[in-house]
Amino acid sequence: MGFLRYDSDFMMSISRAADYVILNLLGILFSIPVVTAGAAMTAKYYVAMKIVRGEEPSVLKDFWKSFRMNFKQSTLIWIGAVLLTAFLVYDGIVIMGMQSTGVNDGFKIAFGVLCAVLLMSLHAVFALLARFHLTIGGAVHNAILFTLSHVPQMILLIFLEVLTYYVCWHYMEWFI
Repeated sequence: MGFLRYDSDFMMSISRAADYVILNLLGILFSIPVVTAGAAMTAKYYVAMKIVRGEEPSVLKDFWKSFRMNFKQSTLIWIGAVLLTAFLVYDGIVIMGMQSTGVNDGFKIAFGVLCAVLLMSLHAVFALLARFHLTIGGAVHNAILFTLSHVPQMILLIFLEVLTYYVCWHYMEWFI
């Protein structure tokens, strides 16, 4: 019965999985007021990085510590990202509606690439804030540089995220 010992690999894996479940539940709970979603994502990245490095964090205590420590920067970046996203969605609707006015396909492709880079950078900025002490401008600048230097990995990240949302939406009827 060695695998049921508290220090066995099996029990450590179960403990780590439970930490991730608690961490995701905290992230959802702290994202309910939409304004705090950026700080919640930063705190999730902070605790997840500690778990991956094997530091055995206290999930709740470290989540709260990071949430408080990065609240101002993360919230300002999140609000800016939401406003920028709303602006780009509006622009996208306008651009797609201009088919008869001769907006060329190259412009549409460039707009799509810009939107994709900004979406991928949004994921990187909160991870950078969780790991490093940066100014808001430095975090955004480094997130864009990170995104552009790791395009295949970021595309895979976005694909897996969209796939998760698709599967959850598609199979939602199973849970109702």
